[in-house]
Amino acid sequence: MRVGVELIAIAPRHGRRLLSLELDDGATADDLLEGLDLPDDESYMTLVNGYAVAPGRRATTRLADGDKVIVFPPLKGG
Repeated sequence: MRVGVELIAIAPRHGRRLLSLELDDGATADDLLEGLDLPDDESYMTLVNGYAVAPGRRATTRLADGDKVIVFPPLKGG
C-alpha cells in the first residue's frame, strides 16, 4: 500500500518534507515511524488523516492505502 507522509520541523532540514511511501499491508503508525529512521532523542506527534494518534495507540493504528500521515515534534514555548 502507498501512504503520503508529511514531516514538519524534523531534522535534518527542520522544514517541510512530503513523501510517498510503500508499506506492507497491515502496517501500523509505529511501523511507519520506525521505517522513517527519525532521531531517537525526540518525541513526535502523529496525525493520520487529520486525527491525532496517541503514542500508546500507534502500535494498534493500522494504516490503509491512500492514508495521509503528518509527523511533527511537540509544540514548545510559552
